[in-house]
Amino acid sequence: MCDRTLSVVIATYGQAPHLCNVLQALADQTCKCFDVVVVDNNEYPRAQPTCELFAPLVAFMHCPHRGLSAARNAGIAATHGEYIAFLDDDSVPEPTWAAELQVGLRRYGCAAAGGRVELAPDRSLPAWYPERLRSLLSELRYDAVDIPAITDLQYVVGANFCVARRSIEAVGGFRLDLGRYGSCLRSSEEVELCKRIMKSGGRVAFLAAPVVWHHIPRQRFTLSYIVRRSIWQGRSDARLEVLHGRPAALGDRSDLRNMLAFAYRTLLLCTDRSGAVLAAANAARQYGYLIEYVKIWSGARAGESLTRR
Repeated sequence: MCDRTLSVVIATYGQAPHLCNVLQALADQTCKCFDVVVVDNNEYPRAQPTCELFAPLVAFMHCPHRGLSAARNAGIAATHGEYIAFLDDDSVPEPTWAAELQVGLRRYGCAAAGGRVELAPDRSLPAWYPERLRSLLSELRYDAVDIPAITDLQYVVGANFCVARRSIEAVGGFRLDLGRYGSCLRSSEEVELCKRIMKSGGRVAFLAAPVVWHHIPRQRFTLSYIVRRSIWQGRSDARLEVLHGRPAALGDRSDLRNMLAFAYRTLLLCTDRSGAVLAAANAARQYGYLIEYVKIWSGARAGESLTRR
């Protein structure tokens, strides 16, 4: 059943070689209960000719204010659906995605929901690629079962994410100091938004049935990318902790005990190539966490406020 209360926002940046595939998949949905806005975040727009191929389903807009969060906020303002769904410009939804998303939203009455994200790499991931690092590529499965209300230890990802308009208007949009910005790999903007929603009393669900396939270029299979992505994830972790408190996963352990536990895990991991890569990623994430904390602390001393968006 289609409610026709859904708007889909796709922020695009760079060449976006898979945008046409994403839009074609939306045009082929079993339930055409939505409108689509593509927000071009390039300095000079590139995506308009592609969008025109799918008119009137797809509308185009240009957002010169750079950054993924800024583009998504612009898309929210340009839509009118009761729910706003977000896809990446390289995340291709399955034919039943829109229908299953609305079924899940009705079933759980949630303020926001994230769907399952499967990986669609250029080629098979290398044998040495650690299973635990697939999350850096935005894979999200949770054993393919619904979670009616995620906890502080769980999360959803922006490649397949939906939020009720009333909820995002109540807590504010995506923070501009989180989310991709050009070549900057800062992340967790949807995690931070979900934390605000949950603090306001709203529930965030994980839905296994609405599936997207996230294209992964082979450049992301390299150690250099893993380390760079991990550093930025650590920086995002630090910002989240300052904004919303210590993650529940760390409990009441001191920073010293956390560092000793990290060092011990690193020694255990460095026994094979996969373990060495995982150890390098962990170290890079810890490094990013530290340098972001120093930056925030220095800014606080200079009178800067982290509450700005």
